[in-house]
Amino acid sequence: MEPLGAVLAFCLPMTDPPSAEVVVDAYIAAYNAHDARGMARVMSAKAVVLSGDGEPLTGKAVVTAIDKNIFGRGSEVRFEVVSRVAAGDMVAQVERYPASDLQEDTLSAYRVSKGCIVEMHFSN
Repeated sequence: MEPLGAVLAFCLPMTDPPSAEVVVDAYIAAYNAHDARGMARVMSAKAVVLSGDGEPLTGKAVVTAIDKNIFGRGSEVRFEVVSRVAAGDMVAQVERYPASDLQEDTLSAYRVSKGCIVEMHFSN
């Protein structure tokens, strides 16, 4: 089987894109299904992720890190949205990871452009 990084197909900007909430919901569904390729389909190849516990990750490195460090452990890690505010190209939400070692809720913000997630910020 080819390495994940070799087969990822990243989101291509669309002329009639879905709302930011629809794109973030697709990302959440893929994350909860442990579907790294599905996550990549809604992320820009130049997406930037800032989590506060390390260097920013971009594009392919984001999905590869999640696939290796979270999904690769064979865990049942998934998250649920506790509350959400959306306006224009931004979605901010409180996320809860019920079956993980994360004991606190996480505040997450996503910026979407032309149907692709271009920025993700996480803090807990």
